[in-house]
Amino acid sequence: MILTGKKNPKLRFCLGGIVLVSVMACLLLRWALHKTTYWSVSLQAVVGTDHHTPQEVIHSENSGDEQLLKNTELKTSGVHHSEDSNCDLSMLSTPKTLASTSKEFVNEEHSLQSERTLLANHFSSKTKSTRSRRRRMSRKRSGRRLSRSSRKGSKADSLSNSELIDDPRYADIPLRYKVGCLYDMEEARRRWDLTVAWREEEGIDGLIYETFIQDHFETIKEFYPHWICGKSVEGHLVYYEQPGKVNMKALREAGLTVEGMIRYYVFICEVIWRKLDLREDDGKIVTVFDCKGIRFRDLFSEAMKFTKGASAVVQAHYVERCGRIYVVNIPPWFAKVWALVKPLANARTLEKVKIFQHPDKLIEEMKKDVDPKFIPVEYGGEAIFGDGTPGECRWHAPEELEYRRIVKSLSLEAQNNQATNGT
Repeated sequence: MILTGKKNPKLRFCLGGIVLVSVMACLLLRWALHKTTYWSVSLQAVVGTDHHTPQEVIHSENSGDEQLLKNTELKTSGVHHSEDSNCDLSMLSTPKTLASTSKEFVNEEHSLQSERTLLANHFSSKTKSTRSRRRRMSRKRSGRRLSRSSRKGSKADSLSNSELIDDPRYADIPLRYKVGCLYDMEEARRRWDLTVAWREEEGIDGLIYETFIQDHFETIKEFYPHWICGKSVEGHLVYYEQPGKVNMKALREAGLTVEGMIRYYVFICEVIWRKLDLREDDGKIVTVFDCKGIRFRDLFSEAMKFTKGASAVVQAHYVERCGRIYVVNIPPWFAKVWALVKPLANARTLEKVKIFQHPDKLIEEMKKDVDPKFIPVEYGGEAIFGDGTPGECRWHAPEELEYRRIVKSLSLEAQNNQATNGT
């Protein structure tokens, strides 16, 4: 029990650390051995450690030279050498031997120079390939920048080309799609066709009459805190949501999945844009995300999957409906996550998003868009609902009560339609 660390968490932590350090040390040693072998071979090729002895050099001559050397040795006197010597010194006394030896060393020097040249070319080719790869990447980036600028130029041309904007082929596309695509008519056509196909496949036109959502409406409102409260100075509805308090476990026990919750979010959008705000092109919504209670591990939870899925649907099929997004009560680690996400967002999105750690900072910015008398007191405003306790706006705000009234009327209409079709 003690050795396994079941009763000693510190020991278990230490053992885990030792194992991790050992694995890293083995990997580092393997890498070092590989590099040492590689550089030792390279060094041998550069400095030429594989030299020949004089005896080997002499035997490398042709047979005629050997015979001449032998005859010369017999005629030479006064020079003695040891039988145990590795090198015959008498060979160095003849002009032929000196010439052949010098020639051999010259040849060897040429071969070593060739080896050095080959090695230098090897590293040079690697360097050249790296540089060429960098140049290719630079050209690609330049090409992308050029393509972006050309697209911007084409969009600007489309914007000034009233004939293209008024073309009958694009007459059915809502203006907000054209604006959202910067008047790139082909892109606006593509996105609008995708939305039309999505609405038909998912039955979005009849979604507000689905009994499944109607039957679970009160359960969803209880375990998924969201409400509508007030309007902006431009007449946009203000929508509040508290993703940190979503209870997906309770929703799942009630028979609701992540896909079902995403469908309910689309239901909210349909009620807003078909019942509460009928402006087709000018209608937008101001959103306040209260991140209080969100933990880092919640980024991988079902509640976050629901939030991401709902955001993706809104971005794809409710183009230019976002007026402003306020994020408040962010946890300390959110700044680091946002620093990673921010470079990936486009400039238009960043202009609409405002992030605050405390509500007192929120009100200073939010009152530019919304009159403080319509902002709940818990977010620094003046609006008081119910008994005045924080959170009452979720149930008693006038816009929220109107939303509930519409949902109830849609439920009655759906029941009447079922009764009529049944009879």
